[in-house]
Amino acid sequence: MGLDLLGLENAAHHGPAKKRRRRAGFAEEVLRAYAYACAFCGFDGALGRNPVGLEAVHVRWHSQDGPDEVNNGLALCSLHHALFDLGVLGLTHALHIQVSQSYVARSHAGRTIDALHGQPITTPRPGLPGIDPDHVVWHGLQVF
Repeated sequence: MGLDLLGLENAAHHGPAKKRRRRAGFAEEVLRAYAYACAFCGFDGALGRNPVGLEAVHVRWHSQDGPDEVNNGLALCSLHHALFDLGVLGLTHALHIQVSQSYVARSHAGRTIDALHGQPITTPRPGLPGIDPDHVVWHGLQVF
């Protein structure tokens, strides 16, 4: 990752950092924008009327000044959220999925991640903002 870990460590020695509050409504707006389905694989599980295993994700992390706005959000299933945050998955400028060259899987299930490489993501519903390219660049430089 490209995050300044030394800077984070030094900040820990200089007292508590001020935490930004998350904007209420961000998660619901993002999930609604992506029609309650993972933008990478289409997973849309629900328990009754409640989505399960589906999360609103910040492309530019909230802790790194990423805004709580739909143009910085993705709806991802829990697995793809974790892999996106760890840098296993990323996005191209054209909003196609990238898989890290360092990712290795032996099982059939694990190799389904490789099959995502080059696939376009599902975009938000018409009339809603897509991901701001600056946030995609940030994720590519700092995480992927």
